[in-house]
Amino acid sequence: MKMVFILFTLLICKQSFSQERVEKVHVNSLRKSSGKVPKKLLLLFREKAAIYKAEPKYFKCFNYSIQSKSPILIKYNMSNLEILGCKTRKK
Repeated sequence: MKMVFILFTLLICKQSFSQERVEKVHVNSLRKSSGKVPKKLLLLFREKAAIYKAEPKYFKCFNYSIQSKSPILIKYNMSNLEILGCKTRKK
């Protein structure tokens, strides 16, 4: 019975980490990755303690957050730390 409970708990934890989440964050640092692989952006957020990867098409969105020091809304995958979307509140 204990083994079934442990397996069930692990399954639930794995599913929660593989889900996509939406959150409001401030970009702290932005740089381009180096190497032979396709170029990606590497990001640090003030509210997070990890380096996230993103496609270069979101550069303007992240740059806006750095320059104006305002939060942006991001959609990200928790399992591979990849940014899937970005929105600003430009006026």
